[in-house]
Amino acid sequence: MQNDWTKPAAVAIPEGGFFKAKVEQGRYGPIFPKTPACYGFSILAKIKPGTKQNFYDYAKRIEKAVAESDARHELRTTQLLAAASARFDAQRKADIEKVSQNFAILEKYARRDLRAAILWDGSK
Repeated sequence: MQNDWTKPAAVAIPEGGFFKAKVEQGRYGPIFPKTPACYGFSILAKIKPGTKQNFYDYAKRIEKAVAESDARHELRTTQLLAAASARFDAQRKADIEKVSQNFAILEKYARRDLRAAILWDGSK
């Protein structure tokens, strides 16, 4: 378990707790170690007899879904950064091409003006 609050996390507490041999009893029942639920929320519910395993299975599914969600988020972030980099490179190449075209036009006008100045001075 990571202690990074910026990343979503969920931990399903197994039946009997994490340390079955060393379960501390608190005022209202067993005391469990810190989990992400300690910093967010816990689901407490009365369970119908015979459906206890369904509850633990559901907790495991939530834990898996949150982990997969974080992995999908990281993948999407990587894809977006790659796309932005590709767009930046394409724009940079287009800008360089435009600058070189503008420079060629300016160079052409400069040569023309230089020739005109030389001809003008030479005719006097």
